[in-house]
Amino acid sequence: MPTDRILPPDQNHGDLTEQLSDIALQPPASRPERPALLTGLLLVGVLLLSVWVLFVQGPGIWGLDQATVWGFDIASYLWWIGLGNAGAVISSLLLLLRHNWRNSLNRLAESITLFSALVAGLFPILHLGRPWLAYWVFPLEFQDLGLWPQFRSPLAWDAYAIFCYLGVVGLFWYVGLIPDLAALRDQARRRFWARVYGVLALGWRGSGRHWTLWHRAYRTIAAISLPFVVTIHAGAALLLAGGPVPGWHSTIFPTLFMLGGTFAGFGLIAALAVLLRRGLGLGNVLTVDHLDLLARLILAVSLAYIYCQLAEIWTLFYKSDRAELLVLRDRYVGQHALVTWVGWIGSIGAAQLLWFRAVRRSPSALLAIGLSIAASIYAIHYMLLVSSLTGGHFPAVWRPYSPTLSEWGLLAGSGGLFIAILLLFLRMAPPISIFEVKQVLADERRTG
Repeated sequence: MPTDRILPPDQNHGDLTEQLSDIALQPPASRPERPALLTGLLLVGVLLLSVWVLFVQGPGIWGLDQATVWGFDIASYLWWIGLGNAGAVISSLLLLLRHNWRNSLNRLAESITLFSALVAGLFPILHLGRPWLAYWVFPLEFQDLGLWPQFRSPLAWDAYAIFCYLGVVGLFWYVGLIPDLAALRDQARRRFWARVYGVLALGWRGSGRHWTLWHRAYRTIAAISLPFVVTIHAGAALLLAGGPVPGWHSTIFPTLFMLGGTFAGFGLIAALAVLLRRGLGLGNVLTVDHLDLLARLILAVSLAYIYCQLAEIWTLFYKSDRAELLVLRDRYVGQHALVTWVGWIGSIGAAQLLWFRAVRRSPSALLAIGLSIAASIYAIHYMLLVSSLTGGHFPAVWRPYSPTLSEWGLLAGSGGLFIAILLLFLRMAPPISIFEVKQVLADERRTG
């Protein structure tokens, strides 16, 4: 077990403030993230080209048909939304439970939650076929015809959940930034940036009253954000489970998707934490003890995910419905077997390596395992969606689904957009919360 002291004791508050604020204010001449940022921007270009082609030719350029109405687009939406689940657990749940080791990871986790939700929101809009009419989901009367959205439709609920989720997550992210924005304002050597950070800090002066109000607001928003973690992802899965499609009609489906998203999110957080630690020299504030605890969370979630997967398989088998059994066979020994087993081995199998302490405390191993988990959960999401739609109750509509170049471009471009947004944010603000790390250091000195 890691010791009670998680930060090296030979540090002072002034050095920590200077080290973390200089990441945004005084970047080195050769920044290690520039190749990644350039790659992300190139992939954003691929995204824009794919979207332009989609607008010109319509969704018919995708590999969808009358039976397989959802493919890469909805799989990508569920995957990106799910990545934010882990960020909310680290930022909100561990905050409310007063686990201070989260303080070195919460800024990264909150950013992943917000930016992945922004990227996820693109896919339902693009899937509409007429994206310029996306505002029709809002509760507004259209064209003076007395037409309103169907409020009993889960699709409308999903749209409202996304916007509420973005609002709460964005507010939580921004409120957590305010004290650090004030620190950047005070540390800035150029008047322009001092003014920019001063405006964003909202007049923060660090008085006792400011801190009291801030803690109250931060914890309140954290408590509000947790139910959204469940509703945004489990709600979308409940939409699938409520229909008669074989392979989906199960009460375990929402829990399965929510845990899968959390599992993938923890993997991504672990991978990005290792890269930030290595690239920006943050080993003194993001220690191997942090990585060890994060690896333990990944392992715990993997065990819950195994249970849900086995329960889902047993449910399909126990029903003894012919269509359900055909879907089950297709997933594990049929045309989608390769995707299924790659997903299982790359996610659940890779996570079992974390039983070993040496693996948990190895940054390189955790980087590889985290990336493997995040990518493999996408494969499992894809398999769960597509295998049910390409089979079904009617043999006349059975046909394989193959994603087209346009769909691959949207998937790769969404990844590039996420990378670009995250790295541009890191150019403007410290990736680790300055004041919360100093708080942990002060608490350890007081108790140690």
